[in-house]
Amino acid sequence: MPVSGWVVTLSDRPASRAAAIRWIDQEPRLERGVISGQRMAVVADTTHAAADRELWSQLESLPGVVMIEVAFIGFEDDDDSDDTAAPTAISLHRPADRLLQTEQTESASHGP
Repeated sequence: MPVSGWVVTLSDRPASRAAAIRWIDQEPRLERGVISGQRMAVVADTTHAAADRELWSQLESLPGVVMIEVAFIGFEDDDDSDDTAAPTAISLHRPADRLLQTEQTESASHGP
């Protein structure tokens, strides 16, 4: 079961923004978090990766949603025989990407 953390950028048009928030509040697979400015934290809990992608597409198609960014995706182990297994997760974080890019640039500039 994927559990995803998304950052949703909302429209600056009040009616569209309000409609998107209402849709999110009524969608049982979504849990709304903090809203800061035009950005809102959302957690999606779906049964499988295809359902996660479908939910993303539905949310992205709303007029009040400008953009969705992935903050975290965790995949639980479907094997119920080992309840102690930790979930497998990936996290996308832009500062780490910039750090990696900086390290690669510095490494290339110090070449042979």
